[in-house]
Amino acid sequence: DFPEKMMLTKNLYPLYADCNPTVKPKLDQLAIRDYLLGVRKTIPWNLEAKKVYSGWMEFKDNMLLLRYADLGKNYEIAPLAEFSGYMTTGIFVWRKGKYSLGFKGGSNFEFHNHNDVGHYVFAKGDTPMLIDAGNTIYKMNTFHGGKRYDNKLRSSYGHALPVINGECQIPGEGTDAVVLAADKDHAVLDIKAAYNVPDLKKLVREVKFSDAGVLTVTDSAELEKAGTFAVAVITLGEWKQIAPGKLEISDADWVLDMEINASGKYEITDELLDEDNLWGRKIRRILITFTEKDKKFNLSTKFTERNK
Repeated sequence: DFPEKMMLTKNLYPLYADCNPTVKPKLDQLAIRDYLLGVRKTIPWNLEAKKVYSGWMEFKDNMLLLRYADLGKNYEIAPLAEFSGYMTTGIFVWRKGKYSLGFKGGSNFEFHNHNDVGHYVFAKGDTPMLIDAGNTIYKMNTFHGGKRYDNKLRSSYGHALPVINGECQIPGEGTDAVVLAADKDHAVLDIKAAYNVPDLKKLVREVKFSDAGVLTVTDSAELEKAGTFAVAVITLGEWKQIAPGKLEISDADWVLDMEINASGKYEITDELLDEDNLWGRKIRRILITFTEKDKKFNLSTKFTERNK
């Protein structure tokens, strides 16, 4: 059930880790899955004792060959549920009319991981508005000398995540999110373990997703002694401040109103991340930074799409 449970729409996936913007379900493989599960009653089989070509895989010698080059031609993906996910690891997807939201718990010990525990993606139809950059272009030095996470888009830095005492998330074991609550309208994750910040006592992220497709992300943090706190927002769009505590983020096909509610004074900065990526565009990191040190922080960002 993974292919459908992870879809934002039938044509769009959240691009966690090393996914790329063109990723789509392979309909031929879904047809084979349905046959093996008994959902589909018939499927063509063929036994050949020579090298043959089947869709995109080559087989040779005496192998039972599944000819599936055309199995997905008329395949229809079933309607997607309003809410799906994996309660143990904290990977969730909500679909509300034309809007969808993906929220990632998991851990930073996953294969191809980008240190992204607590990251989220928000889309209108098949168009992502708040994004995960997904895969970046690999180069000869990508894995040389432990430099994988020097790339900003392949690390916590390039994701919509908190920064605590100047520290982003760390890779490796013991970084798992803990699911505190989840249902068809919201989820709460404890993401403290993803940070190597000795003074950090609490870090909880909650997402709420209304039936109208309004997204609210709330971060609550507590430190042993006064420190710094910031939260990033990741998008392909541009932004401008339209009123105190209110931003407009927009791209060619959409406009998001972003409302900020914070427990203290803050400033807003942004940066275009120019690492090579598969979108063919620079990705924008908007950063909301509390300007005064404190032991407790609470930051809520509310996103509402409106007509352009």
